[in-house]
Amino acid sequence: MSSSNTTNDLASAVSNVTQKTVMFTRYWCMTMFILGLIGHSLNVCIFTRPALRLNPCARYFMASAIAGYGVIFGVLPVRLLQFGYSRSLFLSSVTMCKMLTFLFSWVRILPCWFIGLASIDRFLCSSPSMRLRGWSSIRVFKYLITLAILFTGLTQMPIL
Repeated sequence: MSSSNTTNDLASAVSNVTQKTVMFTRYWCMTMFILGLIGHSLNVCIFTRPALRLNPCARYFMASAIAGYGVIFGVLPVRLLQFGYSRSLFLSSVTMCKMLTFLFSWVRILPCWFIGLASIDRFLCSSPSMRLRGWSSIRVFKYLITLAILFTGLTQMPIL
């Protein structure tokens, strides 16, 4: 009888932990959605000001904010459905699973790359070398953003 009681207690504990995890996921995702929406919206408001439009570093941060919108409007709701409500878009087919995994990992990594490029741009624009300062420009920004998007897409290709 003691073994049966222990098994029931263990099953009850596992069920309780699972329920608490689901509730935590729901509240955490909603909190991240709200804070992400506020944060990225403020970034867009700041980095679209006329004084910052011609600054390549501000454009990198703007690109990061736009990519962040992709995370909070694309990745976060799907993860909330998957882990908070047990509704998965990944189960419909293998192709859909691979495509969503590819897109989500691609979208999640882009803001990090853009912030890294902004750091490099800050180094270049503050360099004592005139030749290095010349690399901090809007023209270079356009090429590097395109290159970063393509490169990160290529690095995520093994998922497919």
